Amino acid sequence: MSIMGWQETSDTFGRRVANNYVAVQVTVRNLNANSEFLIHDVQVAVDTGVDQQYLGRFLAGRDKLLVRAVAQRGQFEDRRNLALNALAVVGAIAAVPAAGLANEFSTAVAIFNGQFVPGLGKLFPDHTVQQLNNINDLGFSASSSSKVIVPVQGAVPLVTFIGERPLEQLPFAWCGYLATQAKDGYCADPNQMQAVGTNGMLYPGGHDTSTVPAIPTGGWKDLPYRKWKAAALRILEQNVYVVVGGVHIKEETTTTGINNLDCPDLMDGNLDLSQTTAGLVSCKVTGDGLDKVSSVKLEKDTDKVAGKIKPSTDGNSAQITFDPSLLSKFAGAYNLFLVDASGGETDTKDQIQLSQQPVVTGVGSTTITLPAAGAGLDITLKGVNLDLIAPNSVTLTSAAGGTPVATTTKGSVAAGATSLTVTVANARAALTGTSYTLAYTSTSQGGKPIIASGVTLIVSQ
Repeated sequence: MSIMGWQETSDTFGRRVANNYVAVQVTVRNLNANSEFLIHDVQVAVDTGVDQQYLGRFLAGRDKLLVRAVAQRGQFEDRRNLALNALAVVGAIAAVPAAGLANEFSTAVAIFNGQFVPGLGKLFPDHTVQQLNNINDLGFSASSSSKVIVPVQGAVPLVTFIGERPLEQLPFAWCGYLATQAKDGYCADPNQMQAVGTNGMLYPGGHDTSTVPAIPTGGWKDLPYRKWKAAALRILEQNVYVVVGGVHIKEETTTTGINNLDCPDLMDGNLDLSQTTAGLVSCKVTGDGLDKVSSVKLEKDTDKVAGKIKPSTDGNSAQITFDPSLLSKFAGAYNLFLVDASGGETDTKDQIQLSQQPVVTGVGSTTITLPAAGAGLDITLKGVNLDLIAPNSVTLTSAAGGTPVATTTKGSVAAGATSLTVTVANARAALTGTSYTLAYTSTSQGGKPIIASGVTLIVSQ
């Protein structure tokens, strides 16, 4: 906060306001990252500088509607407007007899009314409307029609007004004046003595809590606020305390929802878990308010699968992703829910059809050493539903290209298997490269060939 001087207040809000109120500029900052701040009240207290028992309690600043009413009186009663209105009346009265008198008098009256009075109006313009607009724009009001809202992680400057007359007899009002000018005035900070400088000026003295000046008989001599020196304004600013009261609110936004869901599907309509990016199954969605969504989930009865969402900046589109190894455990139609930051869920009414499919997530050892010449090499695959991989369908393809190396499924595979062992015959002769990707055929996906996403086998020659 900061205190506005008399001249600054006069220029901004008008002389009549400056003569009645001290304007206090307050900057309210809202550090909340999620909510706006609705200001309910601005209250001000002034430390009188006399004794702790005289610390003024917090009082509401003058509402701008009251200050505006004071300023509007000046539109008719300020010295400038009184003078110009009086001249206009004189001209109007003189114009009546001028019609039947000499041409010289009629001409003089015409010049008076036509040029002189309007000229004075231009020379001394009326700023009342502009000053009223400044009060409307900057002044604080608790009125329901003039709410002040601080935006998310933003700031708002506002002005509140306190009565001027009670301040004009404060002990520090005379700070900056010659001691002989102050007469029975004082210059005292709270818990400080007054002091007289070598130039005869009054200044706040050194700290001394035991020697606070007493109130003289009849009080201190009044000093109008417009005559205060900079030293007094500085002390006033240090001894004014402002409290802002309000509440954090959230703006109602567009209802969150999905208009279109686009996922990679198999021929039978089930989600294709083999089409992955960076190891995740991805769907594209369009809708409203998607930037307010923090996560997604699929739900059917007691089964729940969590997913992630990456919305666009405008909130009209997003990409949702799921871990295929989690999805492969479930089958049936699952409802898609949007979850906000507070945990609130929105049912999109869209469904994703899941089926059990094989998903290879890795191998027992990503780096293998080739066996002796002529010997076979066992490779253990890790994942979910590996029993749905067609027998003898796993192949290894070198990063350098060439014909894929076939493998043979080893042993029987139980339903829902999480591991599968395949054998490469005569491995030293078959695996001549150093880096291999893994592919297989899924029986649950109509014999579709699938590349195991993100799975690489390094061969140590």
